[in-house]
Amino acid sequence: MTYNITHGEVVNMVDNDRTALTPSKFSEHQLSTSRILPANRREQILSLIQTHGSVTVSDVAENLSVSPITIRRDISLLAKEGLIEQVRGGARLLPAERSNSVPTGLTIGVITPSLDFYWPAIIDGANQAADEINSRLLLQGSTFAARDNLEQLERLSRDSSIDGLLLVPDLEGEGSDELITYLQDFTIPIVLIERSLHPRGKHSRMIENVITDHHAGGDMAVRHLSALGHVTIALVTDKLIPSRREIRNGWRKALSELQLDENSPYCDTTELTGRERSRAIRAFVDRCIEEDVTAFLVHSDEAALVVNEYIQSRKLSIPDDISIVSYDDELSRLARPALTAIAPPKKYLGMYAMRTLVNRIANPDSPLASVQIVPTLIVRNSTAAPRTQ
Repeated sequence: MTYNITHGEVVNMVDNDRTALTPSKFSEHQLSTSRILPANRREQILSLIQTHGSVTVSDVAENLSVSPITIRRDISLLAKEGLIEQVRGGARLLPAERSNSVPTGLTIGVITPSLDFYWPAIIDGANQAADEINSRLLLQGSTFAARDNLEQLERLSRDSSIDGLLLVPDLEGEGSDELITYLQDFTIPIVLIERSLHPRGKHSRMIENVITDHHAGGDMAVRHLSALGHVTIALVTDKLIPSRREIRNGWRKALSELQLDENSPYCDTTELTGRERSRAIRAFVDRCIEEDVTAFLVHSDEAALVVNEYIQSRKLSIPDDISIVSYDDELSRLARPALTAIAPPKKYLGMYAMRTLVNRIANPDSPLASVQIVPTLIVRNSTAAPRTQ
């Protein structure tokens, strides 16, 4: 079972005024992804109730981008079919299911590449969901290396108190094949966060996951810049993580669909480190300035800060001469000017991952879930119409 949760909104932070943009300002893409056939919508409502135990009308309406009246009608129909129990303001599992399906007092192992930067908000969300069922997280900070992930995983597997595992593994680097093989035979319930592991080989299996729709994030950034009048939009990626490919794919797709400059330059510095990476980014910015690039999408925030500072050192103005959209929104608000950013729904990644894992523990025969959550575009002071307009 695969379903997308559109948690993202477009937020205006220009001059620190945080107001939601009106629906008319949503891109055509954003609107089209929210149109769900009724049968599919009701299936998604069922999935949410099975995962969370209960839902409110307002939360489901926001997640699926439809009106509360529509959700209330769907819930009423599902209740009449005997699939759920309708309650004031929402719905929940049937009493018999609920007693069996929401366990409490669990101990959940959590392995993340680090305990800083991107990951604290995710851990906070998982903690919040754990608190709802009086459970606890056992945190293990690891690295982005598969061999280190495997060592942590083997250690946790020997802990008989662990009921389930939330994991952010390296599925591409050296030693990843051994790690993947180990995961295939792992007997404790697992949910991956920001990673996808599809079946490899004749007898392998899919593992449940909760991820950001980074393809939509790349697309969203380009459409924002296009609406301002930008035609040539450069892309920089600087982290050797799976999301870079989806961001790039979303960027390319939007350039093509909007009939923008499909030859917009791309710089991948993921194989470089430290000063080499900074030098490569600056050289790329020089090239883009020579080619009259008017906008950048930059993943990650650290690279966006390098781009921002270097452009200004060239005596160019942001956003009057060049606009920047950062990706991650960890540091972008601290820049000067504050950077418009694509913000992955980190807290909700943790919450939904924990709830998906709890559902798996309680209902081992339920359909597998792969959850995608759409990120948010936060408009600040680094994007504007190009000077030539």
